[in-house]
Amino acid sequence: MAGDSYRRIKAQAQGYEMLKLMSQAKQPMSAAEIAQGMGESVNTVLCWLMTALDAGFVRRENDVWEIGMGVALFWARVKANLEGKRDRIGRDLTSIGADHE
Repeated sequence: MAGDSYRRIKAQAQGYEMLKLMSQAKQPMSAAEIAQGMGESVNTVLCWLMTALDAGFVRRENDVWEIGMGVALFWARVKANLEGKRDRIGRDLTSIGADHE
C-alpha cells in the first residue's frame, strides 16, 4: 500500500497514546500520572494536554484531566456511518430476496 512508505509523526502518535491511556483510566488523571504512564516528563505531557484541550479532546477540572467531548464526536460519526452501512446492506438483502421469489 502506498501509505506504508510515509513517515510517522512521533508527537502526534504520542498524543494518540496519551488519549488511549486516559480513555482506559477509571477516573480523571493528573498530568503527573499521565506522564508516569507514558514515561514522559510532566512538562511534555502538559504541552500535549493543552493542545488536546484546545481541540476539545480533553477537559480539565482543577488539576485532573479526562477525555473530552471532541473524542465522543468522532465515535458518534463512526456509529452513524456504521448504522448507514447496516441500513444499506439490509435494503440490498431485502432486494436480493425479493428478486428470487
